[in-house]
Amino acid sequence: QGAARAQGLCWDIRCNRYVTCGSTECAGSSSRSSTYRNTTRRRSKTYRTKRRGPSRAQILRKRRAAAARAQRKKMLRLNDAGLAFSRAGQYRQAVAQYEQALSACSRPKDCKIIRNNKKIASDKLWNQQYEEKRKREKAEMDKKKVAARQQIGQMLHGLGANWGSGGAQAPGGANGLDFGPLSGRTVTLSPPGTPALGKQGHDQTARRLRDLRDQNRSALTALVPASQSPKASADDKTGKPGEDLRTTTHHSRLAAGVSGTAAKDQAMRGFDTGGSGLAPLPAGIVDLSGRPVNMGNQIPKDIGAVIPKKLQSQVGQKLAGDAAWKQLLDKRQAIEQKRAAIKQDRKRLQDQMAKAANEAARQKLTRQILSTYQQEKSARDALFAVKMQQKAKAEKTAKEIEIVLIDGGGEAPPPGGGASGTEKKTEPPPPNTAR
Repeated sequence: QGAARAQGLCWDIRCNRYVTCGSTECAGSSSRSSTYRNTTRRRSKTYRTKRRGPSRAQILRKRRAAAARAQRKKMLRLNDAGLAFSRAGQYRQAVAQYEQALSACSRPKDCKIIRNNKKIASDKLWNQQYEEKRKREKAEMDKKKVAARQQIGQMLHGLGANWGSGGAQAPGGANGLDFGPLSGRTVTLSPPGTPALGKQGHDQTARRLRDLRDQNRSALTALVPASQSPKASADDKTGKPGEDLRTTTHHSRLAAGVSGTAAKDQAMRGFDTGGSGLAPLPAGIVDLSGRPVNMGNQIPKDIGAVIPKKLQSQVGQKLAGDAAWKQLLDKRQAIEQKRAAIKQDRKRLQDQMAKAANEAARQKLTRQILSTYQQEKSARDALFAVKMQQKAKAEKTAKEIEIVLIDGGGEAPPPGGGASGTEKKTEPPPPNTAR
């Protein structure tokens, strides 16, 4: 380029060659140079133009959004139609509309709402169909009843006309059913032996029911001896009789204020009513309360129930001289007295709570009452342990006496004393050697 300038030459882009500087040789050249110039020098400006209109992807997105909006509008119209049918009571059409709305549904939230509406309409449709079926069956049954009643009436009318005219006689003689005319005739409605209608018949029926109830009561009393009945035990403190478990239920005991544990004790053992629970004792020794007792026969009823009657007298005499038995009796009596004192203390605390003025006093009394419950539970458990010891000792003594009688060849005297020639000698069963 420096040599060309020294010679006075310049590069002319119009003809793409060196020419004399300032000459017009390339002024009338072809358009190829201008085209080249435009494409090379101004390429960025020539092709950097803005596109007009949306792209193909934008057009597709707009079409899809429009289709989704149209489908949702259709779904909303179907759902509104189903609601209108439901309000009008046309549940079958409502269910059909909801099904179409579900087929056009695309959003999970909308589908859940439509599905719930369809379930409600389906339930009401089922109830409506059930009621219609019931009404239809009832109407059919009423029609059948009316037809059967009319048919029976026609049959009876025909029978009455035949019997009244002197034709066929009523079966069964005078005591049979007679549908003939009532003029000058006697109609018997009951078979022979049954009481007549009216006050006399009612009185006879009531009398027969009373006699039957008395017989059942006598039989039940004979089955349950008075010595083993729970009612035989009485409360020495209050004088209230014990509960008869044959006529008193568990719920009635709870309603009367008896706790669940006490009711269970009464039902199992029949002696825990707050008193001593001992059998009536003949005259003899005087106990702690000043009553005359006979230590030879002082066996609690719950213990005597497990001993044969023919051995009760001998067992009582043998236990009377046993120091351990006397200690058990004293311990049992002390525990029962302690339980009675605990119950009285609890009743006093409950009365105080009913009259308590503020919440703090009631809470304090509540804690004291709970403490009495714990004390009574401990006393009850101790009493139960003593009773189990007495029962085991009495059973062991009875077995020893029975073994002595069997080995000696004698027989146990009857419960009232004296010899009895009707009782047979008891023999031990043979040993069981079978595997």
